[in-house]
Amino acid sequence: TKEEIELLQKSFATFYSSNPSVRNVPQAVELLGKCLTIWEDTKQSRDEIAGLLRVRGDAYMELRQPLDAEKDYAKAIEYLDGPDGNKADPEERPASRLVV
Repeated sequence: TKEEIELLQKSFATFYSSNPSVRNVPQAVELLGKCLTIWEDTKQSRDEIAGLLRVRGDAYMELRQPLDAEKDYAKAIEYLDGPDGNKADPEERPASRLVV
């Protein structure tokens, strides 16, 4: 829906913006969580859900919450290894791997 697209756009903007008045990583984590709930409830493609999980994992890493990040990265890899995983951008799988 239009509202879901706007929520996704806002979540990405709050995480990726170079404008300090827009960028808000904790808010991005919250918004991405809402997006993930919607995407999972509406049975969106697992490769798309994996991408959202990877982005939220990156946000968690920026917030110095590696345990939460690891959970999202692990779930993203699980989705990429399952049905629809082959539809993902080829860069998505390596980007989801947490380097320690």
